[in-house]
Amino acid sequence: MKSWSQQIDSLTQNTFENKTFVSINPIGINMNLEFDPNFADLEISIDKLHEISNGYRTTFANGEFNSIMFSECGNECRANVTGTYTFQGDKIILYLNSIDYWKQCQDRQDLIINKPIGTFSWKKEKNGKIALLKMKD
Repeated sequence: MKSWSQQIDSLTQNTFENKTFVSINPIGINMNLEFDPNFADLEISIDKLHEISNGYRTTFANGEFNSIMFSECGNECRANVTGTYTFQGDKIILYLNSIDYWKQCQDRQDLIINKPIGTFSWKKEKNGKIALLKMKD
């Protein structure tokens, strides 16, 4: 029989592992596409690209996440954020590795960050969205 801790870990992994989400806001960067150590809260939903025209598609798999910008236009500056994650009970810990730029941002230098973003609790909403809430240090 699984312990309560193992059950929480299993539920947490089932929520994120091998899933792709969309969001308006990026993970770990601000709207200027720069690293944002004050990144706080985020609302994500299971990948339904037809319901959102501009935003970020983030995939969690095997301890790594990849968050890439998409848009109907296709001409603007784009960023691809990569990082890692771990679970601690019912919390997810995010660590940002790098930010790569492309499209009209290809003149910007890619960034190697290698810094933690934070520890987040999460809550599934009735509408299927998940709210990631940053825990205080």
